[in-house]
Amino acid sequence: MSSVEHNDYWYDVFISYSRTGVIKPWVINHFCPHLRDWLREELGRDVRIFLDEQDIPGNEHWPEGIRDRLHHSKCLVPVLSGRYFFSPWCFSEWSNFVDREKRLGLYDTRESIIVPALYHDGNNFPEEAKRYNPFDFRKCGSDSPNFANHRSYPLFEENIRRLAEAVAQVVQRPLPFDPDWPVSVFAPENPTVPLLRPE
Repeated sequence: MSSVEHNDYWYDVFISYSRTGVIKPWVINHFCPHLRDWLREELGRDVRIFLDEQDIPGNEHWPEGIRDRLHHSKCLVPVLSGRYFFSPWCFSEWSNFVDREKRLGLYDTRESIIVPALYHDGNNFPEEAKRYNPFDFRKCGSDSPNFANHRSYPLFEENIRRLAEAVAQVVQRPLPFDPDWPVSVFAPENPTVPLLRPE
């Protein structure tokens, strides 16, 4: 990231997801690659998507690497699941973008910089999350290697295409970058707040 201006966005999209259970291979093998492809179509250029599994080098401290990339991402795409809001890591990523919406004056408008995808369990989310209208992937969230041949695959493709359209609208907006946005980082040394780490 050293070649990128520090007072600017490094990524168009930050994908936030719980790393436990069947959701991880689905996000890595299906969701992220297809979102990238459709965003290229929408934007007419290459896109910069942050996915922790692929974009944190081995010589970086994990919490600080995530913090910096979250800070320098323009749009949050949280993949909501039953475990999402129970993960201190995911909750931190979500909360930082909600705070940013408030600072940008977007929280009480129709415009959002959070574009959620619903993988599972839309009934047990906090009230604040219910303000957002996620794209529903509950019927097409297979982690099978043969997912492309599954009968739900056309629905998956349609949902990804629609999600990419919404994300592209956020990415194309002239949203100012603020180097002073606060970004929470939680560490094991501070037990009074959740631990920010992959789960």
